[in-house]
Amino acid sequence: MAEAKKTNPWVWVAAGCGGVIVLGGLAIMGLGWWGFNKAKSFERQLKDPVAREASVREILGADSLPDGYHAHMGMSLLGFMKMAMLSDRELPAGEDPGGKVPFDERGFFYFDMMAGSKNAKKVEDFIAGRIGVEEMLEDTNVNLDLDEGEKIAEGPVAIAGGQARYVAQRGGVGMGVKRQDDSLNTMVLVDCPGDRRFRFAIWFGPDPNPDAPADQLDLTGTPADPAALEAFLGHFHLCGR
Repeated sequence: MAEAKKTNPWVWVAAGCGGVIVLGGLAIMGLGWWGFNKAKSFERQLKDPVAREASVREILGADSLPDGYHAHMGMSLLGFMKMAMLSDRELPAGEDPGGKVPFDERGFFYFDMMAGSKNAKKVEDFIAGRIGVEEMLEDTNVNLDLDEGEKIAEGPVAIAGGQARYVAQRGGVGMGVKRQDDSLNTMVLVDCPGDRRFRFAIWFGPDPNPDAPADQLDLTGTPADPAALEAFLGHFHLCGR
């Protein structure tokens, strides 16, 4: 009987590599298709106030939004990053927030991402007073301009299901085509036990008396007021329900 001819092992290697290439190509095509559909869905959501608010409320874990605030934008990317923005400016149906004036005087930004990033460490260093605002926002994709202002309040603040620390300061705030020179800006670092997420929020509003010394400033009802901050954050379940 003739001996069966053995297949060259390199044939199997080549076949295996070819399979990997095909699978890789399919994965890239699938990811591209997902990205295209996600972008179109996001575009539709931006122009639909109902869908926009539903997305923002889901990200913030909110049954309703604080009085005087409207959903400006909500975005989620495969669980790696979530972002929500509230504004005191209401957009009519059909208008895309992109390129529009994002707020009049007040706004709220929330970021939720995987822990361990360089940006997360920078926020922790800022809250602890080791670095300033400029260094904290350096090399990030956050389209927000905050002045290096005078610190006026800091401490812990209660939130549902977790704990948080805040730092409030004076200074200007800007985003896109809008800038407010006299503002109170409160940065909040949220800690939810039992997970590995990084959660960070910024709530800002007008300085009630820009010419008054910090120790004479009435903070009641402002983002720098601990009671007002706790009540505002009480609308949300940032650590889940």
